Amino acid sequence: MPAFITPLIPRSLAILIIFFLAGCGTGEQDKNTSAKPALKRASAYVGQRQYKAAIIEIRNAIRIAPDSTEVILLASRVNLDIGNIRGAQTMLEPLKDTVNPDIRLLLAETYLKKGKFRSALAILENTTEILSDTQKLTKETLTFKISLGQGKYTEAAQALKKIEQLSKTPESISEHAFLTASLLYKQNKPKETQAALQKTLSLNKAHTDALLMKAAIAYQSNNLEESDNTLSDALLSLEDTDIMLPKKSQILRALIDVLSSMGRSSEALIYTKMLTQNNPQGAERQSKLQEAMDLYKEGEYEKAEVILLGINEIAPNVPSSRLLGLLNLRKGNLEEAETFLSEGFDAETANNKTLSVLARTQLGLRQPDKVVAMLKEEIKVRGDDPELLALYGLAALASGNEADGVKSLQLALKISPKRHRLRLALADYHRQRNQPQLALDQLEEAYKIAPDTEEIQERLLQQYISMKTYKTKPLFYSALKAKPSDSKLNYSVGVLELKDGNNAKATKLLEKSVASDSNNTGAVMALGIVYLKSNLHAKAEPLFIKAIAQEPEQSKAYKGLAESLHQQKKEIKPIILALAKKHPTSSGPYEILSEINLKNNKIDDALKDAITGYEINKNPESRNQLLKTRNIKSKNALSVNNLKEARNQLIEALKIVPNSLYFLVDLVGIEIKDKNFSEADKVIAQIENEAPESVVTYILRADLAKAEGKPAESLSRAKNAWNKKPSNLIGRKIFALLQPSNKTEAAEFVDTWISTLPKSAEPYRLKGSTLLSNGDQGGAAKLFEDAIKNNENDVISLNNLAWIKGEQGDLKGAIKHAAKAYKLAENSAAVSDTYAWLLSQDKQFKKALPILEKAASLAPNDKEIAKHLEVTKNKVK
Repeated sequence: MPAFITPLIPRSLAILIIFFLAGCGTGEQDKNTSAKPALKRASAYVGQRQYKAAIIEIRNAIRIAPDSTEVILLASRVNLDIGNIRGAQTMLEPLKDTVNPDIRLLLAETYLKKGKFRSALAILENTTEILSDTQKLTKETLTFKISLGQGKYTEAAQALKKIEQLSKTPESISEHAFLTASLLYKQNKPKETQAALQKTLSLNKAHTDALLMKAAIAYQSNNLEESDNTLSDALLSLEDTDIMLPKKSQILRALIDVLSSMGRSSEALIYTKMLTQNNPQGAERQSKLQEAMDLYKEGEYEKAEVILLGINEIAPNVPSSRLLGLLNLRKGNLEEAETFLSEGFDAETANNKTLSVLARTQLGLRQPDKVVAMLKEEIKVRGDDPELLALYGLAALASGNEADGVKSLQLALKISPKRHRLRLALADYHRQRNQPQLALDQLEEAYKIAPDTEEIQERLLQQYISMKTYKTKPLFYSALKAKPSDSKLNYSVGVLELKDGNNAKATKLLEKSVASDSNNTGAVMALGIVYLKSNLHAKAEPLFIKAIAQEPEQSKAYKGLAESLHQQKKEIKPIILALAKKHPTSSGPYEILSEINLKNNKIDDALKDAITGYEINKNPESRNQLLKTRNIKSKNALSVNNLKEARNQLIEALKIVPNSLYFLVDLVGIEIKDKNFSEADKVIAQIENEAPESVVTYILRADLAKAEGKPAESLSRAKNAWNKKPSNLIGRKIFALLQPSNKTEAAEFVDTWISTLPKSAEPYRLKGSTLLSNGDQGGAAKLFEDAIKNNENDVISLNNLAWIKGEQGDLKGAIKHAAKAYKLAENSAAVSDTYAWLLSQDKQFKKALPILEKAASLAPNDKEIAKHLEVTKNKVK
């Protein structure tokens, strides 16, 4: 979070950073000279601790000389002083490769304050230039603090010896004494720590950090009076500043804790008000663990993870590991979550909630055997916990132990029939097994138990949406009658009406929902969608903007906004980019920019935006957009036989989803096309490992054998695939293998195909095409009609049936089928020719002519189309 809360400072700092990033032109020496007066004033203000004035002068200096090392150093130093670590990092990181040791040392300090110990150490290790004694001391002090932060006490002690040798001034000597105390404190040596602190304060009685440590030790020993007095001394040791700095904030918070423990709440309240009024947001508000928890709640997952990993690296413990596990659960990183939750885990001593969280995580990772192993003995002694019984039951079912699973679930329900979360778990179980009605039954029971629970409302609504029909009318309707002004109920019923195509009813309900609660983001979004469907794009636009403001991380609102802007013929990109800047942690803006570029066939730009979105927030939406874009880029490369690029895109996609059958199958196809048969075989083996029962491996093995010149083996494998799970895809492969060499067997197979998949259009069309090529128009027409019955949009069958009817003199029937085929495939030269030639025969020459012209442009070498076009042109004349 930013370090400033007053209007002046954040705006000043933002401008300061913007000017720095803007770069500069020529005449650097002149600019540096011109900036010196402002820089001198800024330095003076910093020396006087007048940070607001200093920031104004630094801003002026940056405007004049944005690349000046002196300006950057001072601006970054101020950022660190006031707690704006991100601001310092933004300015210093572009110069991380500089040879200037002051820049590198300050960047290392920035990384250290952010908890990026490895980055800070890497900067220091690469700072090999000749340093002054002051710079050497700074470097070794930073090295000490990094080692201490990483729990590397031996390395810290080594750095401490170097610091002692470099400490020549009273200030540096007292700092060495304090650093010694810090190491001893970490090593849990209380007597030695106290001695080192006493030495520090004898050298410098106003050493703020030493006073803070002394107060903390006193507080831990329940010596509250001494802690209070020491903290008061620490507060007095600080210089006056016009901005509350992090150190002062830290002391005030400690005083609040101490005074509260002493029962002096009125005094504690004074300091609390001071913090509330000043609230420098870069201050250290609380302990590292509490800071991480705050970040976690705010959705700042990466920052929380850095801090927690630091804690865990120094002293692994169950609370930090568990929070890291929960953090990764929030991010959807189930594997990482399971690893952290399992660290130091003991099922026997763990509480029920901890057991439940780990069991749910392992179930999410499809590791039911682990859950069964963990809970099998525990439920014998915790058989009164319905959730553990339910989780064990679900795991047992997934492991194939149906008897234990059902028994456990029944026990859970017997103990707690109204435990709605158990109903949700059962709903998940049924949904995963494609049992929508059973899932709905459980969700409806959960809703009856806890109708005001938002999660149940949302999940029940989604279940209704996913189903075409229900046994009874959705429960939301009766609930709405009882509470006609309820925003959530109006929203739920409105969405269901929208699903059923009742836009007018949906609009009224959703407008009522938003009027009742404008913060109901779901209703705001749904109303925007209704307005879009009703072509009320100007009314939709502000709703999507409002939804984005309320929930900037979700992606759908950006898509709705883009569509409303498009329909109003407004510029989309600048508005979306502005939102991206306003909501820097949201991937949504870049997902929609990527999609727009895809529609405009700007694949490279689409990929760039998709990568940016995914790097910002690795959520399912940004991941899917990136995978979609890479897939399209791969397909495009494949279409021009650029196998290397097609392969590279698939490999990049597989880095994100390494077990994706979709991409693995495509990769096999590319390797086969590139005649890399051994590589294709390896990838197929990987697919077999991931999905040993999948029919796709039989199909791929058939393709590989065919490419290797083994038609008999290919046919055998294709037939095995057909016997395992017949499909049109496999049918096509078998027919293609049989047709060249054994037309009789091919025809017999098509009959088998028809009898096996009677609802498929493809075998009827294939057989019809065979009869047509043999001159049997009547038999072919009947088969094409059968194909159309199974698939009314079968373009080939429609086109061929139209041609037959035309040959038979039924122009009206022919044109009817040809028109439908043309509507479905306007860019097909053959389909366009059939339709236009029939129109020409029906003397609709003017209507036929432009269609024939288009057909001729699509197939310029087709002599029959050219002939039809010439005849029709002559008729028009």
